[in-house]
Amino acid sequence: MSDKERQQFFYPRKPGEKVAALKDKFAFLNEYVRARGGWVTSLPGAAEVTIETLTGSTLPNELRSGGAKVKIGEGRNERSMILPPYNVLPLKEDDAERGERILPHGITTMTLLEGSSSPIPVQHAGIVTVLRYSFAL
Repeated sequence: MSDKERQQFFYPRKPGEKVAALKDKFAFLNEYVRARGGWVTSLPGAAEVTIETLTGSTLPNELRSGGAKVKIGEGRNERSMILPPYNVLPLKEDDAERGERILPHGITTMTLLEGSSSPIPVQHAGIVTVLRYSFAL
């Protein structure tokens, strides 16, 4: 660990000073990721964030470009923040690490109903492949 990294994590501070700011950034990021079909799998307040996305998702590129305005809360409690660009990297160097997730709408099948001539799409639970990415908050 370099001196710069050590200072980032191990400097004397008032209780909750840095953690509160990280949790606030995390809340905005979590809202943005969830709204775009992704999942944040790291703990609130963690300095490094891990996300999962479906294959083909544009979310990692959106996070790299930054500039998205995110709102959380309602009424008097509403707050907004413009997300900065993040250095989103795959967990493995050659490609994003792959994992699996069970989704309630993971599989779509075309079903022909009795008395009908055209099939309709029916969604049901299934296991899908996800890609994992990581970046510093």
